[in-house]
Amino acid sequence: MQSFQVVEQLETLRNVLKSTEINAFMDCLSILNDCRNQLNTSIVNLLDSNADANTTTQHLITHRKNITNLQAEIKTRIKPKLVFTSLERLRTAFSVFVEELNQEAAYINTIYCQFIELENVYDKFIQDYSYSSTVELVYSGTDLFHSLKNTEDISTIIWVNLHNQYEYNNSLGSLSLYLDSEYTYNNFIKKLEAFQKLYSLLCFILHISESDFPLRIAKIESGSLFVKIFG
Repeated sequence: MQSFQVVEQLETLRNVLKSTEINAFMDCLSILNDCRNQLNTSIVNLLDSNADANTTTQHLITHRKNITNLQAEIKTRIKPKLVFTSLERLRTAFSVFVEELNQEAAYINTIYCQFIELENVYDKFIQDYSYSSTVELVYSGTDLFHSLKNTEDISTIIWVNLHNQYEYNNSLGSLSLYLDSEYTYNNFIKKLEAFQKLYSLLCFILHISESDFPLRIAKIESGSLFVKIFG
């Protein structure tokens, strides 16, 4: 697979991650991430309690109250339709990405598992609104939140590096060509030499000084021939 094909698939995936619907879903996951911070603080306060039984009981009551407040916040600010439709769209986008690249990585499998886990945990949450399902939802949502943020950051870095923009004078033009075939070393060189001969001929016909405007390489990739040149 050539870099431009990877760029195309990354652009498709990045467009999904940046879409209005998924941004709204990420806001929901961000809420769960904030809830996790509150939950962790509450748990730490409970575990750090070295006082008598009455004080420990009071901390437990406070902890249960905190979870109840988190339940109310989640029910108010996170809507089931957005969660389930977003998870389905993300699953589809990642499936297409893996299929098109013909690659399957452990990282992608982890995200798939997180999609399924969040869907199951959220379904359980809206069924019983129990303390346990609330805690599971908070932790599951936070894990997926960070995974998707990392995916977006990593895909952006890869996209930028593969999608290098070569600056040249506006009077110049560029040509990209992809020949889907394997070549021997000699045949590969002959293809590149053919570009030069064609360019030289065009310069001659159009009375352009080839020494002033030489053919320049923007990108060459082997295997199948992918070349981007300008002049």
